[in-house]
Amino acid sequence: MKKMNIQQATRKALTTQKGITRESWDVGVPIIIIPTNTTGCCIVQVPGTEDELAPRWEPEAEDLLADDWRLCD
Repeated sequence: MKKMNIQQATRKALTTQKGITRESWDVGVPIIIIPTNTTGCCIVQVPGTEDELAPRWEPEAEDLLADDWRLCD
């Protein structure tokens, strides 16, 4: 799957209605970021957990500079 920076990945996610994740986050439990234009900002989804959805993800500088972003299937 093609790796992108966060801006490229967000554009694709909005046009395909998919979430995004980082390759370096692949630790067995999927962490999905769902970009929105709502007051929820970017929503974090961790499927299979008690609190599966959480609003207002706050990226670290490393996340903003990374080039290992990809669309989720």
